[in-house]
Amino acid sequence: MLAPPLAGLRKTPFDTAVSEELNGVVDPETVWSYSRLTSFDDCKYRWFLQYVLKKKRGEPQFFSTFGTFIHEILEKYLSGKLEKDELVQYFLENYDENVVGEAPTERIANNFFESALSYLKSVDFPFKSIVATEKKVNFKIGDYKFVGYIDVLATKGKRYHIVDHKSHGLRHRSGRRFQTAYDKELDQYLRQQYLYSIPIYDEYGQYPKTLNFNCYRHGRFISEPFDYTRLEETKDWAVAQIEKIRREHDWDANPDAFKCNYICDMRDHCPYRAQYKSRGGRR
Repeated sequence: MLAPPLAGLRKTPFDTAVSEELNGVVDPETVWSYSRLTSFDDCKYRWFLQYVLKKKRGEPQFFSTFGTFIHEILEKYLSGKLEKDELVQYFLENYDENVVGEAPTERIANNFFESALSYLKSVDFPFKSIVATEKKVNFKIGDYKFVGYIDVLATKGKRYHIVDHKSHGLRHRSGRRFQTAYDKELDQYLRQQYLYSIPIYDEYGQYPKTLNFNCYRHGRFISEPFDYTRLEETKDWAVAQIEKIRREHDWDANPDAFKCNYICDMRDHCPYRAQYKSRGGRR
């Protein structure tokens, strides 16, 4: 375990020595994923713990287990394992067993519960012809190997459509001349689906017609037309991100009270987190 940092979040001599010794050890045969690319910018030290030192994930957390549980319910529904009128009962009977960990406040826990329950009571998925759920895909960009899981692959007419379930409240594109913060956020999330369009083309000989987000907690279904130029931009971004990660040697932490307590799955191994002991409420 790396030694705790000095005041001001500076690295100790031991931290620096370990980082320099491990510089360049990102395995060239690494199988990359969208989350592996984006988590680097979120916190390099977390990436260092998870993918270089290969520390085990900590205890399950509220937000991750909530998302996993709703994904499970929607996968069962869209694959025909659960009928529409069985969703609410399944949710209520299995919630406490599946959604575990501390929520920041009781209000947040209740809000997530009620919004998911409301969605499941009146779920109306726009695509009726489901090709696959939780579809594992393997593909390459140049020499780099990738893996991913598509929440839903559907067809309408003779065209394919990718759908990603999100608890996060993305917004429809504003259509304004200058991008809003919500537009930029949407574009960042779309990168994952553009990556997944590569194996769809490899397997089916066509790119998806639309890329979609099912923001179930907020009652929004966001659909974006596929754009080949955006695909090429996403490929360039992915390669540049990999090269940046492979050049890294400082692995600086980016501590944040909320993320350290409720998001980071390396928090049990991280000395930086000691500054942000949780004071949130429980479910």
